[in-house]
Amino acid sequence: MRLHAALIEQLGPARVLNDPSNSLRRFALLRALGEARLNRFQAHRAGDGAAGMRFPVFLRHEQGTVWTAPALLATREAYEAESMRTDNTGLLAIEYCDTRDAHGIYRKYGCFVVGERIVPRHLFLSRNWLVKAADIVDGAAVGEELAFLQANPHAETLLRVCRMANIAYGRIDYALLDGAPQIWEINVTPQIVTRPGEDPPDRDPAHEIFAAAFAAAMDAIDPPGA
Repeated sequence: MRLHAALIEQLGPARVLNDPSNSLRRFALLRALGEARLNRFQAHRAGDGAAGMRFPVFLRHEQGTVWTAPALLATREAYEAESMRTDNTGLLAIEYCDTRDAHGIYRKYGCFVVGERIVPRHLFLSRNWLVKAADIVDGAAVGEELAFLQANPHAETLLRVCRMANIAYGRIDYALLDGAPQIWEINVTPQIVTRPGEDPPDRDPAHEIFAAAFAAAMDAIDPPGA
């Protein structure tokens, strides 16, 4: 909190976008989104019992990043057995939300919030339910991503979610279910750009579109004359 106050004193409030004292963390955000019926799935604290859970569920830490897909626990019995084997401290049980299309492809959308702007970052297509990268990179996928970056179709909903969370900087990761965004998280310490050579050259135009829009959003939080 002292660092937050010092940054405001040094840089001014317009340039200090998140207040750690009142922004919603992962569990509180997912609960709020579920209760508001913006998300059609819910999060639970592991170890609190299975009452009210809709299965399948998966376990993940309340803090940090998931890189290896956890097991999908299809039944209450499977969940309770896993809970008996696991230290549930800091774990969440999150209901699985199936966002596959008719061809079995999952899509993960990513957008940055910078102040009052939503900046589209990427659209990853994958056949894995835990989407961490663009596993499908062909002409159709690249074209779909570019169209998403240019249209920014979910900005209004995402800005509403960010205001609910009291978060003005971060990357919103989400998918679509029946056309409605399903928010996985708002990452407040996101990677902004990929390492050179990490992505196929076909995705270079997507990176260029994002870089220009992100730079403009950063410029917009500077006060006049800064």
